[in-house]
Amino acid sequence: MNVDGSHLGSSCLAGIGGIIGDSSGRVSFVFAHHIGVATSLKSNAHTFLQGLQLCHSHSLHGVSIEVNSLIVANMVHGFSKIDFINRHIISMLQNSIGTLLTFPEKLIQLRTPLLN
Repeated sequence: MNVDGSHLGSSCLAGIGGIIGDSSGRVSFVFAHHIGVATSLKSNAHTFLQGLQLCHSHSLHGVSIEVNSLIVANMVHGFSKIDFINRHIISMLQNSIGTLLTFPEKLIQLRTPLLN
């Protein structure tokens, strides 16, 4: 799963998108949505959550996640302090990851190819 959020500078209009494929590179799902006004961090977190929800709803196993927000990845892993404004979305991400990890064969790895 590769996900990314985006926002338009001072307007803060944001969108999210991602692609979920199998290990051979075949695309299984693609998603993109406008989410209104959001910060870069919040748009990346929402994208991550949307991707996890798709994986969960389609019972995907062995999920490898690529996000390009090191801040979001660190918050989810508990390596960075979570501010009050983003606490809810990060908590939702952590709970979604916990749901996917309910079964031992499911593994999630965070990769951050680009720094935010």
